[in-house]
Amino acid sequence: MDETRQLVDALKRCLKMRGLTYRSLAEGIGLILLSRVAGWLVLVESAFFVPVETYSLLRKFTPVVAVILVLNVAIVAYLYRNRERLFRH
Repeated sequence: MDETRQLVDALKRCLKMRGLTYRSLAEGIGLILLSRVAGWLVLVESAFFVPVETYSLLRKFTPVVAVILVLNVAIVAYLYRNRERLFRH
């Protein structure tokens, strides 16, 4: 039973990595082709981690997470302000 569980876990990890690879590839091609949707995906994916990092800081404050949060918010603000120039179709 333990071997079956290990095999299933390995298969799940493989499928997750494959999905991430395909999504990253599609997003990269979209950015190369200047697709507006790909630009919004980048913006949303960058903003996705702000609540996660905020929650992490509320649970236990660490300077590293605080710096990462500030940098991430700055990146999201930059992408949003310059979205027309960066992601024009």
